[in-house]
Amino acid sequence: MHARGLRAIRSRGINARLRDWGHLGLLLANDGVVDGKQIVPAAWLRAMTRPDAEYLRPGHAGRIVGYGYQTWLLASGQF
Repeated sequence: MHARGLRAIRSRGINARLRDWGHLGLLLANDGVVDGKQIVPAAWLRAMTRPDAEYLRPGHAGRIVGYGYQTWLLASGQF
């Protein structure tokens, strides 16, 4: 980061503020569209929220969850 007094911290996970999580939630809820513009391809979001191997399906990757592209998936199809 370049802002004075701030520095990037490398770790696993995402370092974000509540407002950032809200923007991400809206992006996902709106199929990758922001202000009428497709920011993330809808096909990529669909792929992100579906396991691409049998061992990643809910019930295999975990007791009740599966795993997509850095996304935990529920058997109900929610993520």
